[in-house]
Amino acid sequence: MNIEKLSQSQKKLDFIKRFSRVGEDFKHHSKRHRPASQYYEYLLNLFYSTPKELIIINDGKNDIARVCVNQTEYSKEAAFFGFLDYLNFDTLKLLMQEVENYCRVNHLKILYGPIDINVWFSNRLKIQGFNHNHHWEPNSPEFFLTDLLKLNYLLDQQYLSSFYSSIETAYNRTLLGYQKCVEQGLHFRNLDLNREKEVDLLYHLNTISFSQNYLYQPITKDEYIQSHIHFLKNTNFQYSYFIMDNDNRELGYVYSFIDEDRLIIKSLLVDPAARGARISSALAHASIKQAKKNGISLICGACVRKGNVSQHLFDHLGTPERVHEYALLKKNL
Repeated sequence: MNIEKLSQSQKKLDFIKRFSRVGEDFKHHSKRHRPASQYYEYLLNLFYSTPKELIIINDGKNDIARVCVNQTEYSKEAAFFGFLDYLNFDTLKLLMQEVENYCRVNHLKILYGPIDINVWFSNRLKIQGFNHNHHWEPNSPEFFLTDLLKLNYLLDQQYLSSFYSSIETAYNRTLLGYQKCVEQGLHFRNLDLNREKEVDLLYHLNTISFSQNYLYQPITKDEYIQSHIHFLKNTNFQYSYFIMDNDNRELGYVYSFIDEDRLIIKSLLVDPAARGARISSALAHASIKQAKKNGISLICGACVRKGNVSQHLFDHLGTPERVHEYALLKKNL
């Protein structure tokens, strides 16, 4: 086995391109929604200056495993591992030995993952729901989780997506919150990336909301545009809304879309200064109302951290037909 690293490469951009392609032909991706290799390459080049090491294992003929380990502004003692892909336990063991060696050399004492550089991006392992995979959720194969647990990684924060068979129940249970907000003079408008200063507004709301999230690490507005807005240019925002006060100040937003015949409520953010169950419920209802109008009968609350406000909101929507669960892992070194 050959272990190759970005730090040792003479042609670093070529190495990043090669790293991004590892796993393209792995059989365990046949039922996954793996992003295109160009996406990984784009993200790694966008955050080129982030202190990190990219590691590839080659068996003499083919690249059979990869991982990234990077330092983070979240903590001077922490590191993230991500972009993980491999074929068997032995290669994973070699990869994680290299990751942990990197941490020790750089005096990093705790390792979190899988996180692709930053918690604003792709992260978490799937731990339940392997029979249904969706492009908007973590969908790692089951053996990733069992193998990492064998290496003494521990379950850390856990997350879930709840799938409901009745949008009618969700509609009825969020209606009161919506009506109360309207009675108070709050109103709604759709997201519109062509609107002046819309991106500035989204960045502001994401920053003040995400800053309270677990493992939060800031990104610049330009990085936000390049990593998020860039991929949303042609999005249909008819299910996504801002909620506004009497002075037309945006207090929060919901980002929702349709996947097949189901409404996916993907993000729901409220300014911490204006948070309340009614505002969250009203935002959810605005999406549900539009979906119901268009004949959508199913709904999902996606990728919510267990125990936070959003979970309590989605618990209120009814009894889920199925739940997908995900987790971050950690290891003290």
